[in-house]
Amino acid sequence: MDVLVSDKYSPLPLVSVFMPVYNQESYVAAAIDSVLQQTYENLEIVISDDCSHDLTPVIVKQYAEKFPEKIKFYKLADKNLGRDHFEALLKKCTGEYVCMFAGDDLMYPKKIYQQINKTLELDLSFHGHSVECINNEGDVFGKISPGKNILLRGNWRLIFSGVPVAGCSWLFKKSCIEIHGALGFLHDFDIVIRCLRSGRRGYIDSDILGAYRVTQTSWSRNLRWQDYLIAYKNLLQSWMNAGMYLECAFLVLRVLVRIPRVLTRILKV
Repeated sequence: MDVLVSDKYSPLPLVSVFMPVYNQESYVAAAIDSVLQQTYENLEIVISDDCSHDLTPVIVKQYAEKFPEKIKFYKLADKNLGRDHFEALLKKCTGEYVCMFAGDDLMYPKKIYQQINKTLELDLSFHGHSVECINNEGDVFGKISPGKNILLRGNWRLIFSGVPVAGCSWLFKKSCIEIHGALGFLHDFDIVIRCLRSGRRGYIDSDILGAYRVTQTSWSRNLRWQDYLIAYKNLLQSWMNAGMYLECAFLVLRVLVRIPRVLTRILKV
């Protein structure tokens, strides 16, 4: 039987699975099932529907009624919150650790167990891992992986090269999380960089512990160059306000290096 590091010292920490959902009726049941099948038991699934137009809230409500001891289901507003949805849902999470997730992704059974074990062993503030990329039908067509295990102590390399894992792979100490809605798809990148700036440590695991679903309607497939420009501008402003001047310099360098590639893509369109 597997033994967690924390089994020797204290009760297992509560993990909140942070799960915003929106128009994911075809996938949300499988996503919830994958959390319920985790070998790590001390967890809560905190779900909010952002005013879906399909059967997503109906499906989630059925699960919440069947597993009331595990699932907390919220409707946080009567209108679509968009970028503010994440910030509002985070306030409902009560765990010491928060596992980022989505209504169309999948966790493999030992995901949270391995993340908590490594986090406690190395005294980490966050842990990420490799994922398989799956399509609408659940077929694997690729992966997102750093290729090797990485213990992170500084942030400049990540600022310049980017984070080599998907957003659904992150487990953070809740005390380290600050979500800025204006950052859009860069919010998890921002959390990681701020954690490392504060002298905390993180880890990216080469083990594949979940699946990231990529469909024609996925936000990652529909981002325009204007969306990238706005997100990076907001991130730069946020870091300037926080006095993160060195981080700003590396971020500007990253953007400048990528401009020729973006221009080539735009001209082809």
